[in-house]
Amino acid sequence: MKIRRIVFLALALGAAHWSSACSITGSKEVAFLGESRTLQASQILSVTNWYVGLRDGHIGIADISVYARSIKGNAAHTDLVKARVSAVTDLVRTLRAKDQVPLRSEVIESRSPGPEQYPEVVISVQPKCAATRSCCGEPIQPQQK
Repeated sequence: MKIRRIVFLALALGAAHWSSACSITGSKEVAFLGESRTLQASQILSVTNWYVGLRDGHIGIADISVYARSIKGNAAHTDLVKARVSAVTDLVRTLRAKDQVPLRSEVIESRSPGPEQYPEVVISVQPKCAATRSCCGEPIQPQQK
């Protein structure tokens, strides 16, 4: 399968480029052009590098959500958004195959003047380090009053 080959390549390349700078990148937008319902190779590589960096870095991943907005009452746009969310969710599901990380996906209907305002699907993660408040090194100690 083409996606699996691209993911494998991205994993191999991504491992060599991971840096340990402290940042918590909790979400990633995947933009789609026009009526596109499928991921391009560059999008797969970008999502894979981002995901692997979080998963294998000191941040870790505790929870994943994939969501996008569709225009309320516009069935054609809702179908398009569902296909996009499904494509991104399938990629994330492949990336987390060994992990027991909860994965949710959702299409949120909203009022809007046009579909061009909702071209992206968002991947949001809750980092593991947030539970210990150690995302940037030593655990954060509660402030004493």
